[in-house]
Formats: sequence, C-alpha cells, structure tokens
Amino acid sequence: MMAKAAWMLIGVVLAVACERTGLVTEPEDVLLAEVFQKKLYLGDVRNMLHEDASPQDSTRIVNAYVARWVRDQLLLAKAEENVPKDLNIDKLVADYRASLVLHLYERRLMETQLDSSVNEAELIDFYEANKEQYLLEKPIARILFLKLRADSPNLRQALGWWNQPSDDNMRKLRHYARRHAAEALLQDTVWMRLDEIVQLVSPKVINESSLEPGKEVRYQDGDYHYLLKVEEARSTLEVAPMAYIRDQATRAILLQRQVALLESVKDRLFEAEIRKNNVKIHTQ
Repeated sequence: MMAKAAWMLIGVVLAVACERTGLVTEPEDVLLAEVFQKKLYLGDVRNMLHEDASPQDSTRIVNAYVARWVRDQLLLAKAEENVPKDLNIDKLVADYRASLVLHLYERRLMETQLDSSVNEAELIDFYEANKEQYLLEKPIARILFLKLRADSPNLRQALGWWNQPSDDNMRKLRHYARRHAAEALLQDTVWMRLDEIVQLVSPKVINESSLEPGKEVRYQDGDYHYLLKVEEARSTLEVAPMAYIRDQATRAILLQRQVALLESVKDRLFEAEIRKNNVKIHTQ
C-alpha cells in the first residue's frame, strides 16, 4: 500500500509540476525517489519528456523510469557489497575509459584519413601474394541455372537458347527468365558453394564428385523443368579464385591500411612530443 501511495504522490507532483509542454516550470527541482544516499530528481529525467506530451503521459513516462531506477540502484548497492576487496574498480574504470577514448579517436581517424578505395591492381597484387591462405573449405563452382514451369510460354524456344549459348541467345534467355523463370542464375561470374547449389536442385543429381566443368543436369520434377550447367569448379583445399574472396581481400587490405595509419600517427605524435620534451623515457 505504501508503494502504491508513493506512485500516486509522484503522479500528483508531476501533474502539478508539468504544464502542457510536459516540462517543469518551478525553479526548485522535484525529488522523485531515494535509495540509501542516492536521490533522483525530475531534472534528471526531464530530457525524456516530450514538449507535446500531456501531463498524464509525462507522469507515466517518469513513473516507469523511477521504477527501473529504484530497482537498478538496489541491485547496484547489493553488487557493491559483493565486490572482492582486492578488485581495483578505479583502475578498471580508468582502463575502460582509456579504451573507449582510444576507440572513438581511432574511428575518427579512419573516417577522416583512411583511403577506403581499393582498385583492381591492388586486389590482384594482394591475391597473388596471399592466395595460399585462401584454401577452400568446401567445393565451389560457377554455374548457369534455370527453373522453368512446364507450361511456360515458348518453352521450346527457351530451351533452344540454352542449348546454343551464344551471346545473343544468352541475352534473349536472360530477358525470358526475368519474365517467366521461377529461379534463374544466368550470370556465370558468380561462384557458389556446393551446398548452395544443392539447394537449387537435388543432392541426388549433383554432389562433390559430379561437380566438374561441363557437367550438365536436366530433369523435370512435378511442374518444373530444372537446367544446370557447371562452367568452372574448384575442389576442397584448392586455392579460392580471386572473385570468390574479393570481399575478404578488400577487408584485409583496408585492415592493413588501418594498422599502418595508426602506427604512422603514433610515430608522428612521438617525434613531435619528444621534441617538445613532453616524453621522458627512463629505461635503458
């Protein structure tokens, strides 16, 4: 009952303290709650109140915040009672603050000074120097794939384009697929993992042993025709093609640049502050 009365009192105080703007107009702040020696005032939560909020809405918002604050402070007090005596909280806080400040400054450096563009020549050089690090964990392949309904219009003509994949026929087939295919992969520059390919068709018709260049699969299942052709394939533990690891390579190049930029900034700061006699090293 006492707790309920306390919330009712807060509501009355807020209704008086809040105008239509939801903001306190009196010069004195309103005390909302106390937990041991800690106090919460309305001024501490004023930024949560919207200008267009009614006094009733403001009351509900503040009441909910006070409820959380009281419980959090009680839990914090209990936690402080159980802090190990040998734990240096001040050092942990200082270390965390230093880490946070460094992180924010490094992020600012990356945003303002890092060149995030990676050209093709850089990617090729990186790939040639590091490709042995990119061995495939699963087989991959470049494929062409079509899933067409058996009653698709002009199906025979579409199959003819598939059978004779000239540039012109592939252009026609891509246009046809956009309108009629249930699924289509007709850009053979994309590498896919075997498990992704199996999801398109059936593991009964394509597996690691049959994933080889020139392999072609055709079958009808229910209302659909499936057509798959393997253009190129790489097996497990082979070096991944550059196109497959392009995004990884780009991230690795940018990471190298980040490290180099930070070291450069550190070196410049060190040299500048040494000259100003702001750095003194007493070890030998």
